[in-house]
Amino acid sequence: MNTIQESGVLTRKEAASFLKVCVTTLDRIEDLPRVKIRRGVRFRRSDLDKWLDRQSQVAQA
Repeated sequence: MNTIQESGVLTRKEAASFLKVCVTTLDRIEDLPRVKIRRGVRFRRSDLDKWLDRQSQVAQA
């Protein structure tokens, strides 16, 4: 695992890989928590984990 992933902050490409989707799909998920830094976007791994948990709870309901 690289140092960026160890810090808990992921780029778009890393977040897409983590979620097993393409970057285009990642960009289309509106309720996915993200942080804009100038022109870039970053994702907190902890936020992605929480989002995944919420998605699985909705699917089970």
